[in-house]
Amino acid sequence: MVTESGRTRKPVVAWVPSELDFGGLPKKMRDPARWFLGQIVSKTACGGVDVDGYARMRGDIVREIVGRAAWPAVLDYFKAAVETSPHIKGVRARGYRLGPEVGGAAVCVRLSHPPLVRRVLRWYEECERDQDARLLPIHRALRDQLAALTVTPEMDDAVAALDKAGARVCMSAAVQRIRHGQSAFSVSKTGRLFTSFCGLKRSLREHVRLAGERVCGIDIETCQPSLLAALPVLLGGMVPYASGIKSANIISPPCGLLLCGALTARVDRYHPNVLYFVRNLPDWVAELGSDFRDYRDVCAAGDVYLELADMAVQAGFDIPDDIKPRDWAKRAFLIAVLNGHASRF
Repeated sequence: MVTESGRTRKPVVAWVPSELDFGGLPKKMRDPARWFLGQIVSKTACGGVDVDGYARMRGDIVREIVGRAAWPAVLDYFKAAVETSPHIKGVRARGYRLGPEVGGAAVCVRLSHPPLVRRVLRWYEECERDQDARLLPIHRALRDQLAALTVTPEMDDAVAALDKAGARVCMSAAVQRIRHGQSAFSVSKTGRLFTSFCGLKRSLREHVRLAGERVCGIDIETCQPSLLAALPVLLGGMVPYASGIKSANIISPPCGLLLCGALTARVDRYHPNVLYFVRNLPDWVAELGSDFRDYRDVCAAGDVYLELADMAVQAGFDIPDDIKPRDWAKRAFLIAVLNGHASRF
């Protein structure tokens, strides 16, 4: 395909559930509908969903690409196949996920409706500019490694054995992209990496190979709370000890301030919450004093989620019976702290 600017580009494609019928839509709406369903599948396949499995999509982008006139009809047509979660203004976009009855494998469909293709290509160019400004050398190295991944013959049976039909659809898309060396790859404004490998269900990862060898993972318990506890060490030249936080010469305060400056100069390419957080964290730690030391200690012991769950119960929170208290506390921490808006800090 040749764009209006004369540059050769790959065809615009969408990974869509093979069992969905688009024939009931007017012809000019079918490719926009395929693009929309493809976004749900692709975001889910690379782990770009919230804790409830919803792929969040900005309404202005969806309406612009699908078409403002076509969007209500497309959403209504798939109301039985797509579940939605409402948006909260200024907090989160509307969420979408495949309904429980949507099954089959994902198939890659080339989109050819000219107005849609032009809109998608413009959006691609914007995304590529953002990614070029955001990628670090380690991201580029990881992208090269992802292209070298392969899967074993047993992978397809493992995908077919997944309990939920929607998961089978999305995981089949991720597997096919890995198999053909075309893994999705993007870095979000908060610095999180999304790839086809990141989105794989845990039961499927044992069937992935790199240079013929099994790929293994390291799970750091309470990783994100612990990183939060360790960050002031880098920013303020402090080193944690069992009896408290003491000044040390390993990272002197001037070096910590320089590192803080380097970080703030870099993170402005990401989400504004990150910049706000890095700039203010040392002052918050000083204000919290012994409370922060208590927090750091439970992180070091790996008990932070259990402690939070106990505190929540004592404060009168109702933890649902269908979720473990630790998992409930972890979800609450991720939503309220790591994904919280800067104005809430």
